[in-house]
Parts: sequence; C-alpha cells; structure tokens
Amino acid sequence: MNTQNHKKRKYIFVTMGIAIAGGVQCYVAAKARYLESQNWDVYVFSAFDKNVKSCVNPLLNKYMGHRIKGMYMQPYMFPNFIVEKTINRMLEIVGRVNKDDEIIIESHDSHTCPWGELLAEKLQGKHYFYTMNEKYRQPGQTYLQQMDLYLFKSYRKEILGSVSTISRLLDGFRNVTIDDIPGENILDEAPVQDVDSPKINEISRLDWNICYIGRTCKPYVPNIFKGVGEFASRYPEKKIHFLIVGELENESIELNNIREKNSNLVVTELGFLHPIPRSLYDKVDVVIAGSGCARHSAEEGKLVIVADAETKEADGLLGYDTMSSIYRDSESVCTSFADALERALVEKVWEKMINRFPKKKDISESINYQFYLYSKSDHKKEYFDRNKLLKGKINWKRMFIHYIKQEYPNVLKVLEKIKAKFG
Repeated sequence: MNTQNHKKRKYIFVTMGIAIAGGVQCYVAAKARYLESQNWDVYVFSAFDKNVKSCVNPLLNKYMGHRIKGMYMQPYMFPNFIVEKTINRMLEIVGRVNKDDEIIIESHDSHTCPWGELLAEKLQGKHYFYTMNEKYRQPGQTYLQQMDLYLFKSYRKEILGSVSTISRLLDGFRNVTIDDIPGENILDEAPVQDVDSPKINEISRLDWNICYIGRTCKPYVPNIFKGVGEFASRYPEKKIHFLIVGELENESIELNNIREKNSNLVVTELGFLHPIPRSLYDKVDVVIAGSGCARHSAEEGKLVIVADAETKEADGLLGYDTMSSIYRDSESVCTSFADALERALVEKVWEKMINRFPKKKDISESINYQFYLYSKSDHKKEYFDRNKLLKGKINWKRMFIHYIKQEYPNVLKVLEKIKAKFG
C-alpha cells in the first residue's frame, strides 16, 4: 500500500487542565478549532481534570476522554513500567502513524514538557515548548531540576514565547536575546467576540466604571481590590462601579472590606464570561488585568492598567507607559493600583501620549505565524536523553496511590466504602 496517499497531519497538545477557565484553555480551544478546520487531526492530552465531567469552555468537551492521569507528576517520579504505560495510553489514542505523517507536539509547563518530549521521540514528531507560566522558581515547580531539558530545547529553537518569559525560564543559565529565539510569539486566545449578553446590557454607567478581568486566584488580586477601595475613598463624591469578570473562588475579605468602607462604590460580580462580549468595553472606563486579559483589552482599544505577576502591583498603562502585559520593563510606571487609577482617570496622563499597542491579529494570522516560527527551529529530529528525563527520586507513595487508582478502581471503591462504614 502506498502510504504517501494516506499522509496525515496530527497536532497534539500536552497541557494542564482543560476544564477550568483561563488563558491557556481559551488558547487551546481556539487553536484546536482552527487546526481542525485546516484538516489537522487534533488531540488534547490534559493532566489535572480529576472528577470533572465537562469543561467551562464547551469547545474542549470532546477532549475530556484524553485525560492522562500520570502527567500530573514528572516522569522520573514513576518507575519505568508506569512511564511506558502512560506513553502507550497516549499512543493508543493517537492511533496508527506513518513515517510520512506530519506530527507536532506542543507542551505548556514543567509537568507536561518532559512527557511531550518522550511522546515526540516515540512518534518521531517535532516537540515545541510554550512558556505559559508567569513564574518559574516557585515551590512545586521543577524547572530548575530539568534545566538541561530547557537548554536543549532553546538551542534547537523549540521554545516559543517572548524574550521576557524565556529569559525568566533560563535565568542564571543562559542570557536570552531576540536572536536566540525564533521570534516573539504572542498567543491569540480569541476571547472577545460580538455576542449579546443580558449581564452586560444591565450594567449601569456611573461616574467611573472600573473592571478587573481574569482569574481571581491571581496573586495581585487582593492588591487590586485594596487599590480600588483606596481610590474610592479618595473621591467620596464620585459614584464608582467596580466590575469583576472572573469567578470568585473564595470569599474575599478585601472585597468585603471595600464594600463596607465605601458607600459610593457599587461592586458587580459578572462571573466567568466566555467569550467576553465586546460590548463590555463600552461600559468601562479602565480595565485592570495581566497577561492575555490585559493584551486583549488593549487590542479592543480600552485603557488598561497592567497587573504585574511578580511584584503584585501596577506597571502603568499598556501601550502608553509599557508594552509588556506581564512583567515590568524599563518603561513601566510602577505604582500602587490606587495611584494607577489616579493617573488614568483623574490626571488622564494618556491624553498626551501615543498609544503604541499593535493591531490585533486574527486567529489564522497568529497560528500561521507560529508555524513560521516552527520552520526556524532545527530541522533535524533529535530528542533529549530519555535516561536523563527518567533520572530522579521516585515518589513511591504518590506512585502507589496513582497505580491503585488506575489499575484497581473497583478495589479502591470497596476500600472507601469500608472506611466510610467503620471509620
């Protein structure tokens, strides 16, 4: 049989959870849908969606059956036979491949990158690592332990992101410039669309409408709430509407405090919105956000105060003071969020400045640019030493729990019933 006539293109995401709402999930959903429209076979392997039956983003529901339980741990934490079982499970889902097939694997963090490299070697595909995290040295991360892997990928130009994020990943090991990466890569998550929303239609216009967009578990959120409260206290004669786009995962003490202390402040929790109705931006004067939420709001022409993932404070106005939506740079105007609101809404410093934020790319432009960056990587198929990926201290306790859950689910249910009955 002539396999050339059956050449396929397979795109495999090896990612974190897909059930929750976040920038990564919006990006994967939008990119997967576009790739499928271009006749790619798309697979999304996720690690952290335990006991979840559906995704917040319905476009990802079709991939819920691709959850790979072992990927929540580094491969070296398992004995070799479990690593093989985990990889074989992915191979079963991908199915038969021919030597002429085009296979691309994309991973997103310290847990999934090693698994992506192991899978790529088995499939003889190309594996690219995207720097999706904002921090690379916090507890629970294993970037330092696996730095040889990231250096290997960087020298092959198989790490995509921006100079700032890749520099933070390789900090202390390699100085990164624009010449060291294929090119700056901005991810198009396509979260803003022209859709009608009763929630947005009901929003009242007050003297100042301030909006936070993003997950409320972000480390800077308490400072944002505090800053909005302080700003409201400075102008008791002004009616201020504070809108929150994102699910409040826990009751916020700081949010309750600013409500109680400021009678001129109205707080509206809009919850998770996907997609974000474009009409939201007609109802707000300024957005406070970080990363993708900041970038997309600026693309819509809205005034945006950047929330810094490291300092947990404000970095100025995106497109005016700074071009970075994640970390402060040499141009950033670093202040508290209250002072940032003062500059934006009272002093209106932006009126005498030029908005330098670039025009938004559509999803096809963004992904085609990513493929252009792929073409700049090393064309020779080489993979990081498998033995080094598996070298480390096995976590026998977690491995045992994982093995029991995966191999003996009925036994586990019986044990849980016994425990419930007899305590």
